[in-house]
Amino acid sequence: MTLCFPSLLNAQTEAPAGDARVQKLYGEAKAAEGRGDLAGAAANYESLLQIAPRLAPAYNNLGSLYLRQREYKKAAAVLEKGLKIDPKMSSASALLGMALYEMADYTGAERSLESALRANPKDNNAELFLANDLIKLGEFQRAADHHVVPYGRHAVKVDLAALEARRADPSGKLVVVSSITPTPPGDGKTTVTIGLGQGLTRIGRRAVIALREPSIGPCFGVKGGGTGGGRSQVVPADVINLHFTGDIHAVESAHNLLTACLDNHLFHDNELRIDPRQILFRRA
Repeated sequence: MTLCFPSLLNAQTEAPAGDARVQKLYGEAKAAEGRGDLAGAAANYESLLQIAPRLAPAYNNLGSLYLRQREYKKAAAVLEKGLKIDPKMSSASALLGMALYEMADYTGAERSLESALRANPKDNNAELFLANDLIKLGEFQRAADHHVVPYGRHAVKVDLAALEARRADPSGKLVVVSSITPTPPGDGKTTVTIGLGQGLTRIGRRAVIALREPSIGPCFGVKGGGTGGGRSQVVPADVINLHFTGDIHAVESAHNLLTACLDNHLFHDNELRIDPRQILFRRA
């Protein structure tokens, strides 16, 4: 599996002021890269390093170009040279971890990515890549720590990188509860899905259920919440039904902001000549 994080792969550093030849080759390398000529850009950096072999940022940039060309061994070699000159170059550590991962050196990748995160804890790409690497090493709990974002005591968000990390190795079966006529006691799709997950777990299967997030309207209406019922429900129902992670509220707020802007425009002369009778964009 090949993962690409553009902000990592394009982690170019600026050339220091000094030798005019270095500046010229650096400029030519950037120009070639801008044209999409990655091989030409790499050749310019190679020439630059023959003139200035102690210029650590050039190794970082050359390693990034090799990675983009999927020349992982060459990338690892030049990035290691750069890190010997400047061990604090966190972008080079992250890129080296990526190269080692692609070479299936997962232990080496772990060391490099952890080093990058120690130097720059806010490097989200390095963190996600480390999580994928830990999965390869069988360190699932540690990987989960990098793939989830806690929301209070009961909920987390899972980064999409967790899905990408497992895409090449699918190991589960999907059961779709597509439709059902609710019974008088209220057994519908949600309750059946939750009960099915509980039943599979009871017989020793590892089951995960996926439910849509409840909408506020039905929760406050006759239908009620969307967390199941009886002994087949997800908890805490009040948190899930009314707020959860706040995403629906964020969408609602953005929607109502646009509606307020429209109302304000209609009130103040309506320069765009919007016909109020044709407005289909209502408040949420």
